[in-house]
Amino acid sequence: MLATSMFCSPAGAQEYPNRGIRIVTPIAPGGLADRVTRLMAKHLSERVGQAVIVDNKPGAGGIIALDSVAKSPPDGYTLVFTFIGPSVVNPILVKKLPYDNANDLVPVAQIASINPFVLVVSPTVPANNLAEFVAHAKENPGKLFYGSAGNASLSHLTMELFNRAAGLNLQHVPYKGEAPMAGEVLSGRLQASFMSVEFAAPLIKTGRLKAIGVANKRRSSQLPEVPTMAEAGLPEFSAAGFFGFLAPAGTSASQVKRLNEEFRAIVSMASVREDFYRFGIEPINESPEAFGQVLRTETEKWTKLIKETGIKGD
Repeated sequence: MLATSMFCSPAGAQEYPNRGIRIVTPIAPGGLADRVTRLMAKHLSERVGQAVIVDNKPGAGGIIALDSVAKSPPDGYTLVFTFIGPSVVNPILVKKLPYDNANDLVPVAQIASINPFVLVVSPTVPANNLAEFVAHAKENPGKLFYGSAGNASLSHLTMELFNRAAGLNLQHVPYKGEAPMAGEVLSGRLQASFMSVEFAAPLIKTGRLKAIGVANKRRSSQLPEVPTMAEAGLPEFSAAGFFGFLAPAGTSASQVKRLNEEFRAIVSMASVREDFYRFGIEPINESPEAFGQVLRTETEKWTKLIKETGIKGD
């Protein structure tokens, strides 16, 4: 017996879902997003009594995965796990996507708010908080450098958001990934960066990096002693991410509602919430409409920044 109320198809048809569900994810196995996808798939399978398969389709910044789902039958049996890069940044930077991001996919559920970054500075920088770092940067205009995981990466966009919010001119140096960039900050060749909380937390706790603030409206469960950027002195600053699910446009409202109810029930489970906090992400339990509004708000924010700065992808 299924754990929640059922939504019936036309007379004579079996109730939904009556076969396996596929969740496409735009990243390779092993990372945080993959772990979260598989956790949700496991619990969804248990709740609906059907197999839920995770299909990893990495590449092209998520375009391959989202395109495959946008072109899938809108029958409620194919979903895509998504986050800010594939669903917000790509449509801004990529002129010709093979699908219409706004019209070919519909929001099903946001399951988490991600506190993706913490602003860190090298131990060589004479600053221990936001006010001291901003003062130091203004005393040395154009002489401080920050690293990112690549042009138009979220770490790059977040630092440019900070540059504008604080009135600074930190110079950008892109790298191919977070690890090589982090080494440059540790050595002092770079003065600052927004690093992922998961990557930076051990370096901060051992004193190898100095933490200035987390880029979210809430503190990180992995770094509870580090203030938010708003608490540190930039009241409107936030660069939170999200994890969520989309379905092909045309998926019936009853199926979207059913899936949303299942995901909300899963996120409400004590064990899942504990896993999320351990991962450093905040559980979210909202409607498809609320997730749609998040997508629109984030798109407006990053579109404005990218147009004003002229940032382009590689």
